[in-house]
Amino acid sequence: MSFIVIEGDNGTGKDTLAQGLENYGFEIVSYDSKIKEYEQYAKLAAGLEKVNRFLQYGKKCSQEIADRKNENEYANLLLIRYWVSTLAAAYSDQIYDYDEIMRLIDEIYPLYEQPETLIRLVCDYDTRIHRIEQRNSSNFDDKTIKRNKRYLWITEQIKRVVDFNWVDIDTSNLSITQVQECAIKVLKLERRK
Repeated sequence: MSFIVIEGDNGTGKDTLAQGLENYGFEIVSYDSKIKEYEQYAKLAAGLEKVNRFLQYGKKCSQEIADRKNENEYANLLLIRYWVSTLAAAYSDQIYDYDEIMRLIDEIYPLYEQPETLIRLVCDYDTRIHRIEQRNSSNFDDKTIKRNKRYLWITEQIKRVVDFNWVDIDTSNLSITQVQECAIKVLKLERRK
């Protein structure tokens, strides 16, 4: 069984990459109706309540992954966002400080299912904001450069303390196909026939 997570701030290309990996046998657990319901519920909140709901979403994702592992040991499972992005957003939006984030990692890390690989998508600020604005959506976080820097900094700190196989892909100047090729190479995937 393979379990991977795609992380990254809004506009870095997570859903696009996930959809490409479906062709390589990955089931996108994030699109399951039960999981989507938790995510939508979390998105309705703000501030600390939003963080708490997204942590519940992460817990639900972890349980779903564990259940599916038990049902099919050969499944290839993929999550778009997990608890890492929840904590990164909580720090970036100044809901929690660094010490609180580190405390939460100590609490969460041993309890949640661990991915074999965490693909972290990043891109330069202007590209990310342009992608968000192209979506014409108003439900995104603060788009300031200060928040962007805080998000990148805290994910680096999380990366240092969490023992995942982290793979960074900078999507700034890559086509969708090139991003998928990078992920496929890292994951050593063969296309399903």
